Amino acid sequence: MVIRMNNKSAALLAAFVSGGTLSQAQILNPSFEAGGGSLTSWGASGHAFATTTALFPTPTQSTHEAVVATDLDGSFGEPAGTGVSQATAETFLGLTAGSLPGVGNGNVTKISSIDQTVT
Repeated sequence: MVIRMNNKSAALLAAFVSGGTLSQAQILNPSFEAGGGSLTSWGASGHAFATTTALFPTPTQSTHEAVVATDLDGSFGEPAGTGVSQATAETFLGLTAGSLPGVGNGNVTKISSIDQTVT
């Protein structure tokens, strides 16, 4: 599974994680352009990176986008990597142990995520 993040999806994710309340908070590095394309100001767990590669359609803003993936082997020129366990992800995201299966469709075997504290 690969999830593409851009400025709009990052804002929606921030609203979802904060309980659905939108605010005027500033998301830092929302289009992943800092430092020539990076996850600067974002925390990452598992396999996540900023890219400009031709693996995906053109980013919706600027030239970079974030990729959060559970398993990539590098065969398309992307960095190879894998996700982390459910327990590691729940700790990283500040979730109650065992809560992730209730969010989706069953048990979590591998997961990758990015986060940013928005106040």
